[in-house]
Amino acid sequence: MSVRITLADLRSEAVIRLIADHMRLMNELSPPGSNHGFDLQALKADDVSVWAAHIGTELVGCVAIKQIDQRHGEIKWMHTRRGYRNRGIARQILQYTIHIAEDRGYSRLSIETGSQPGFKPAWRVYERHGFSYCGPFADYEDNPASVFMTMEISPPSPAPPKQAKADI
Repeated sequence: MSVRITLADLRSEAVIRLIADHMRLMNELSPPGSNHGFDLQALKADDVSVWAAHIGTELVGCVAIKQIDQRHGEIKWMHTRRGYRNRGIARQILQYTIHIAEDRGYSRLSIETGSQPGFKPAWRVYERHGFSYCGPFADYEDNPASVFMTMEISPPSPAPPKQAKADI
């Protein structure tokens, strides 16, 4: 199942509904005061980028990255719509996100997620893609309701120089 990923239009009703669905789910899964996901207004910040994943014209997921500094990015949230889960869509979105981090020159990509059982599927996706567990980063503090994960990123290799044509 091929997913097309583009910058999200934060004025799109479908994107706004998906963000609201994600925030509602995070609030259901997390103890009060432990949801660190960004709502629509926070996603409009200059240091945040949001991408939308589509199959055909159907919005199936989104991901948001916050730039912590020039070398470190944070996945603020990643969401796949119900009905599209367990189809490899989260894997494709995460792979795309890692490529974005590489292209930006990040040396590290991190995420804070919940410690509750409902977050276990997300942990497995991140683990499979090279994320490891770590301590708090950026402005986070230790919190039993949080799980912190990070991965080291190697910047993409520069393209080899083009061969000059020899004069014959």
